[in-house]
Amino acid sequence: MSLHNLSVSGLATTLFCCAGLIATFPAQAVFFDPPGNQIPSSLSGNSRRGGCAVDEVADAPDVNQAMSERLVAFLPIVPDPSSVVALTTQASTPLWVYVPPTRAQSVEFSLFDNVANNFVYSGRFPIEASGIYQINLPETVELKADESDAPQDYTWFLDLVCEPNNPETNLSHTGTLKRVSPDAVGESFEPQLAQAIDRLDRAKAYGSHGLWLDMVAEVLAEHEASDLADQDENLTQEWRSILEVALPVSEREDVDRDQQLKLLSDADLFIAEMTEISFN
Repeated sequence: MSLHNLSVSGLATTLFCCAGLIATFPAQAVFFDPPGNQIPSSLSGNSRRGGCAVDEVADAPDVNQAMSERLVAFLPIVPDPSSVVALTTQASTPLWVYVPPTRAQSVEFSLFDNVANNFVYSGRFPIEASGIYQINLPETVELKADESDAPQDYTWFLDLVCEPNNPETNLSHTGTLKRVSPDAVGESFEPQLAQAIDRLDRAKAYGSHGLWLDMVAEVLAEHEASDLADQDENLTQEWRSILEVALPVSEREDVDRDQQLKLLSDADLFIAEMTEISFN
């Protein structure tokens, strides 16, 4: 199911601090300030390059030079998963992934409980078209909160399924997800959230306290609720700022980052139509 298309009318003024991934925008804008030392010592995110990576698309006969310069690979919309845990305060949270033009026909998503040592969910969705897909957990999956006396975190897996019978060709990403209690976020969090007058104010509260998943959910909820014609520059800047944090620096010299961000900002948004994969 497709959502409204989100486009950017102008560039956000963005200054990034490389070590902390902290973005600074014009007054009143959302920014993300990740807490330090988030990754458990035994965990780290990673990616594996498979047979339907973006380079394969770039070499296709119908991809011209201009398109090649702005291609974006299969990309989870999260900060660097090798160093930043995706945090939420919610018992159930969406995740988002950009799917490029590809010969793959589906994406698989799994969530692993690192404490119980078992998968709590695994599913797949068909690729309707290139765009950003929102993956919603089923109502039967409730994330347990991380507590000082009962640590809890999860590992998420995303696979672009190039050849169903040959997993080695998949393009894969892995990262860590954690639910935290609101009272554990910081003394200023709940008062700031209580004073929020709209979704973007709530997104600011979430982002400034390192709650990436809640921040993205509020910005996209505001986008979905607003008429495309009525969306102001602030909303498009908020969305671009999120994508700027999620988009890694390309290893390809011919890639134009501004054009990549425009491609992501203009991408259609979809709700992933998930089909659960049996563990049996």
